[in-house]
Amino acid sequence: MFFVELFKPWTSRSGIVLCLLCLSLTTTAAEPGDVEIPQIIPHLTRLDGTFTTVLRLANTTEEAQTYSMTFYAEDGSVLGTADGALDSRAQVDFNGAELLDGQPVSHVQLAENNGIRAVAIYKALGEDRGPAQVWSTTRCNSQWLISLGDDKLTFDGLAVVNMGDASTGITVTFYDETGALLQTQTLTEELAARAKGLFNLSALTIPDGAASLRVSANQFLVVTALRGDFDSTFLWQNQAIGVDP
Repeated sequence: MFFVELFKPWTSRSGIVLCLLCLSLTTTAAEPGDVEIPQIIPHLTRLDGTFTTVLRLANTTEEAQTYSMTFYAEDGSVLGTADGALDSRAQVDFNGAELLDGQPVSHVQLAENNGIRAVAIYKALGEDRGPAQVWSTTRCNSQWLISLGDDKLTFDGLAVVNMGDASTGITVTFYDETGALLQTQTLTEELAARAKGLFNLSALTIPDGAASLRVSANQFLVVTALRGDFDSTFLWQNQAIGVDP
């Protein structure tokens, strides 16, 4: 199944999946509002999966620009760094499986937002598989609102990055089409700072009539949402909206 391998590991039926990363931001508790951070790609697929990730850097300016990337393992430890430069409007691709001589890079953050933009390109192995291009994000918030799809037809996956410097609990609150609160469930009671955890919301009970969900924590979060069909033919990005607590 597409979502099983893209956010490997998990072994379950169709549903909502989460990939949570923890990086560092100089704050111990989240406050209301939208905060700008150095851009981050929150998820690179595992080397032993059936999906590939290409990391692309693109210079969007008319002048040459330099870049500096930091690569993280799933436990949040730093695997290494890479520096380089791009000419005006130039781009360069990195095979995720070959980064740092094949080390298991889990997520990537750039040092600054200077006109070079990063994009992760996910694709299932095999013929006739459409890639999904997911651009890096530079915004974080403690609360994110996401519309649910039809889990009989598609899956929804999230990459949620804890940008705080302390561990956090994470909850998921479901709402119906009128905005009425249906149920709040605990996704995890504690996720250590800088760590990356993988979670499957289908292990929870999604209430009947749920149309959207809110992901909440006491640290700043960055969220990327993905949606795809079960035979891995198509994948696309679903919009996650930062909201006030």
